[in-house]
Amino acid sequence: MTTIGIDPGPTPGICVLGVGTPILLQCDAVSLGPLVGEFVDFYRDADDPLHLAIEGWAVGPINRAAVKHANLIRDQIGEIRAFATPDPDGRVIVHVRTAAAVKPWASEKRLAAAGLLKRTVGMPHARSAAMHALFSHVRDSEAPDPLSRARAK
Repeated sequence: MTTIGIDPGPTPGICVLGVGTPILLQCDAVSLGPLVGEFVDFYRDADDPLHLAIEGWAVGPINRAAVKHANLIRDQIGEIRAFATPDPDGRVIVHVRTAAAVKPWASEKRLAAAGLLKRTVGMPHARSAAMHALFSHVRDSEAPDPLSRARAK
């Protein structure tokens, strides 16, 4: 089970979990779609679904950055959603969740337990993507919670 977390925007972040060592990176806005497409093609598996966990941006009067980049982010999310469309078996599943829905659960303590906190120092967008990837990996793919007692045994 593989999960790709994506933080769209002018400096997007990507996190791939479930592939051994997690892959974490930030890129430019133009590279996001092609990079996610390459990951989807590489990690798409006939037996296990591939989860794409995208941070959805809520545009409101307080979030000026979201207003400024709304078209870019909307286009990026649409491009990433399209990777699930041509999949006849429904093996690519897209989840779009707001930061408010994910980040309280995806705490620094949980990221540290998953080995993602130190690896994202200096890469805030990769860290945001890691939060979404970890949340989806646990909730949607039934991977163990890094803070669960069962995992520690």
